[in-house]
Amino acid sequence: MLNKLLIKFRALSFALQVVVVVAVLVLTTVFIGGEKAKQYERSYLVEETEVQMERLFDVFVASNIDPIVVEDISLLRKAVASVSAINPEMLTIDIMNEDGKTLIKWKKPSAVIDSNVIEFNKRVVYEGEYYGRVRIIRSIQTSQQAIEKHISNVYFIMMLLLALLMILLAMTAYFMISRPINIINSRLCAYLQGEEDNNEHRFYSREFSLLNSSVDKLREVTSGRDLLRDEMEVRIHIQFELEKARRAAEQANSAKTDFLSFMTHEIRTPLTAIIGFSENLLDYHQSMEQRLDAIHTVIHSSNHLLQLINDVLDVSKIEAGHLETEEITVELSVLLKEVVSIVRALIGNKEIEFKLECASQVPATVTTDPLRLKQILINVISNALKFTRQGGVRLVLYYEAEENDLVFRVIDTGIGMTPEQKDNLFSAYGQAGLSTTREYGGTGLGLYLSSNLAKKLGGGIEVDSQKGVGTVFTINVTAGETSELVTLSEPDLNKSTYISVDALDAKLSGHVLLADDVLENQKLIEHYVKSMGVDIDIASNGLEAVEMGLAKEYDLILMDIRMPVLDGFGALSQLREQGYKGPVV
Repeated sequence: MLNKLLIKFRALSFALQVVVVVAVLVLTTVFIGGEKAKQYERSYLVEETEVQMERLFDVFVASNIDPIVVEDISLLRKAVASVSAINPEMLTIDIMNEDGKTLIKWKKPSAVIDSNVIEFNKRVVYEGEYYGRVRIIRSIQTSQQAIEKHISNVYFIMMLLLALLMILLAMTAYFMISRPINIINSRLCAYLQGEEDNNEHRFYSREFSLLNSSVDKLREVTSGRDLLRDEMEVRIHIQFELEKARRAAEQANSAKTDFLSFMTHEIRTPLTAIIGFSENLLDYHQSMEQRLDAIHTVIHSSNHLLQLINDVLDVSKIEAGHLETEEITVELSVLLKEVVSIVRALIGNKEIEFKLECASQVPATVTTDPLRLKQILINVISNALKFTRQGGVRLVLYYEAEENDLVFRVIDTGIGMTPEQKDNLFSAYGQAGLSTTREYGGTGLGLYLSSNLAKKLGGGIEVDSQKGVGTVFTINVTAGETSELVTLSEPDLNKSTYISVDALDAKLSGHVLLADDVLENQKLIEHYVKSMGVDIDIASNGLEAVEMGLAKEYDLILMDIRMPVLDGFGALSQLREQGYKGPVV
């Protein structure tokens, strides 16, 4: 509160500051003096009242000693009535005999006993003998009110004088101090802005006249030099910003060029394998073993190419700010088993050991985006596998209950990194270095994606590495809503449960409608659906899908989104509007 008042006080002009300070001092003096005057007047009033009451008491006792002695109640009542009539400020009069018996107990009607009273309680002694006691209470409120009214009038007069003083003081401070300062300040501001002020100014103070002359001299001496200096500073600043922007653009362009070069190579490699081995399948002289090997190579290369495209799309979503995550309750053990199975498939025949360890109890279920969490773990683990030739890779899981975080540590015995390589590890389109990219391949998108995804899941990724020893990636994600803590069985989690497409042997029945405008997709999906024992009809666009869906009952409609004539959303809307209630994927 005091700081706010000080800020507002500083914002005032000098003249108003002087007025405020003087006003505060005068008001403080007036109020303190008034309170002292009130205290003095009250003390004086009390003393005078006590003296009067002493005299009144002596007169009352002297004139009523006989009625008190003989206990003449009627005479005492007349005496009390006479005293109360003469002294309207009397509140109570009590007369008691020597035995403490109350002879008279008089109280003024509607009397209120408060702090503004004086009480006398004295013994009645005559010629050395005790005859009783008289107690009198008198109000001083009327006198006190008169004093306060008098002081209020004094206050009012002083306030009027103070107001006149403040007006005179404000005018004096303005014309003698504030106005000259404002004129000189405006001339300085005009000087700094390069404006001219040729008006003639007169000041009542010799000091301000000298200061005004100094402003004219300063303007003459420094105007040219300041303009030149300002112009040079502006040019230097512009050149610096241009150079900074040029370097940033060159670095970004170089990074994008390197990335496009690496990405072209990465895409060309699996695409060459897909085309080459697909052409080899046309050679009828090949054995069945060669054909199966070619098919598996095409599948592996296609999955690799799909992963590259997905990474590029995810990066574009991140840079556009459109990457979204879900919150799904998932069993942690099931998620970990899926990760282990995928990692086992990635290892293949490599002589590298992979093991999952649980260093603490963990929640049975957590709330997260399982797809993105698996993507983070698989990206980081596959990166560790790529740079590990001997030893192995461990995935260690912790649960920090206080922060409600899942902590995954990916520990490898690979080639490690230098501090300089670590600095560029999580940047887009970057890797540990060009030599690393040439030797080990890759686009450098995996860790960049994983870092951003971990932040989306409420955590992040840290790395600790030593060249030639190995690397440790620490991944933190929030666990969300959790269930009870359990101890996961490491032997059970480390079992490979990977199921290939070849192992699927589902036999179903029913009728499916496929809406897709790409012939290759039609053939592929038709093959899958028929191999499972299901009949299928095909529509080449959304309009055909609507007509066929309304003409015949289908157990399921598989609807592409982008199609000619009518897209998937439009087709679905028309189907629902016309009463179709079947499932549409």
